[in-house]
Amino acid sequence: MKNNIEWTALAIVLFILFFASYYVIRPVLDAIILSAFFAYVMCPVTSRIEQTVKSRSIAAIIVVFLTVLPVVIILVQLLSIYSNEFENLSKLAVTIPFFENMDFKGLYTILITEIENRVSPEKIIQGIGMGLELFLKIFIIIAGAFYMLKERMAVKAFLISLAPRSKEEIIRNFLDSVDRMFYGVFVGHFITSLIVGIIAGIGYYILGKYMGITPLYNYPFLIGSFTAVATLLPIIGAWLIYIPISGFLVLIGDIAGGISTFIFGVFGLTVIPDFVIRPYISGTKGETHPYVVLLGFISGPIAFGPIGIILGPAILGLFKAGLDTYREFILEGDKIRYGDGSEDGQGDVG
Repeated sequence: MKNNIEWTALAIVLFILFFASYYVIRPVLDAIILSAFFAYVMCPVTSRIEQTVKSRSIAAIIVVFLTVLPVVIILVQLLSIYSNEFENLSKLAVTIPFFENMDFKGLYTILITEIENRVSPEKIIQGIGMGLELFLKIFIIIAGAFYMLKERMAVKAFLISLAPRSKEEIIRNFLDSVDRMFYGVFVGHFITSLIVGIIAGIGYYILGKYMGITPLYNYPFLIGSFTAVATLLPIIGAWLIYIPISGFLVLIGDIAGGISTFIFGVFGLTVIPDFVIRPYISGTKGETHPYVVLLGFISGPIAFGPIGIILGPAILGLFKAGLDTYREFILEGDKIRYGDGSEDGQGDVG
C-alpha cells in the first residue's frame, strides 16, 4: 500500500513537472525541433569527420560551421544582388512593353516613403523584439544542434535507461527501428534536396553560359540553394524557382532561354528527383514505403503548420516503428509461447 502511494505521488509530481517544462520551452519549441532535425540529418557526416579528427566535439563544431557558412554566403549574395542589380533590373524592364513606361526609381522612392510614414515607436519596439526573438531562436538551433551531435549516444543510452531492465531490449530495438525510419525519411529527403540543388546550380550555370542568360551564369550557387530549399518543401518543390525564371525570360523576349529553362526544370529538377531519386533514397534506406513518406510530408504542414514538415513524417515514423516493435516482440512472443503450449499439451495427451 505504501509503495502504491509513493508511486502515485511520484507520477503526479512528474506529470506536473512535464507540463511545467513544456510551458517553459513552448516559445522556442520550434527551434528545439529544428535543432534536433538538423543534428539527426548531419549525424552521419559528423561520424565520418570524427573518424578523421578523433574528437566528437571538434567534428560537431566543423559540421555546424560548414552548415552555417552557406547560409551566410547566401545572405551576402542577396545583399549584393539588392545593391547591384536593381539598376540593371530597371533598365531591363524598359524592354518589356507593359513596363516600359514605369518609373522604377520613383516607385522605389514612394515605397520607402510609405514605409517611413507607417513606422511608429511601438512598431519599432515590436520589430526589435521580433528580431531579438529570431536571434535567440537561431542561437538555440545552433547550440542545440551542437550538443545533440556531440551527445547523441548519451541521449540514446539515457532513453534506454528509463525502461525497466526486462524491457531494455524492446526499447533498444524500438529506437533502432525509429533510427532506420528517420534515416530514410529525413536524411534521405535532405540528401535528395541537396542533390537537386547541386543539379540546379550546375544546370543553371550551363544554361546561363551557353545561352547568354546573365543572372543564371552569375548566381548559380544562389539559385541552386533556393532550389534545394524549395525541394525540401512538400507539394511546392523546385518548380517554385524554375517556373518564374522561365516566365521572366519569355517575358523579356528570350523565348529559347525560357523554354530551355522550363524543360530542364521539369525533367532535371522535378521528374527525376520525384520519381527516381527521392523514392529510392527515402523508401529503401528507411524500409518505408514511398507513399508513407509522401503522406507525412504533405499532411504534416496541413496539420501543424510549417513545422509539420518535420513533425508529420516524425509522427508517422514513430507509429510505424511502434507497430514493428509490437509485431516483433509482443505478437511473435505470444505465437512462440502459444506454439510451445500446444506442443506440451499434445505430449501430455499422448
